Amino acid sequence: MKKIVKVEGKVISSAEEMLKFLLEGYVFETELNIYYKLTDGILKIIDGTGEEIGNSDAKFNQVYINIYNSVYEIEEEKWYDNIPEQGILCWASNENDIPNRNDSMVRIFGIVDGMFSISSGAYLYKYAIPVTKEEVLKHIYDPN
Repeated sequence: MKKIVKVEGKVISSAEEMLKFLLEGYVFETELNIYYKLTDGILKIIDGTGEEIGNSDAKFNQVYINIYNSVYEIEEEKWYDNIPEQGILCWASNENDIPNRNDSMVRIFGIVDGMFSISSGAYLYKYAIPVTKEEVLKHIYDPN
């Protein structure tokens, strides 16, 4: 899933600057909570996940008048952005930056001080990656 995030340190001071940012792939929000992006030279209206809703009839200068001076970009959500209450089954490690079946299989419940937590911060891992369905089945039927 994707989400729209504000880009810190980038502001718009003119319609020309807005066009430059649009050409670079950035997104803008109007005071009416409408997001715009440029695709193949066409000004598109998008939702909060970056999905196109339709083409805009507005001209660049009309959009510029109504925008906040903030710049946004579309970003892929990370698996750990929305960890459910029941947690996520993961391979976890403090040494291996890409954990695998040779590492611990644990349920991650959240992030504490930038580290993955298995329960209310009791034990923390530096690295974690969700276990796939195929890996779970292999772990059950071929644990070696």
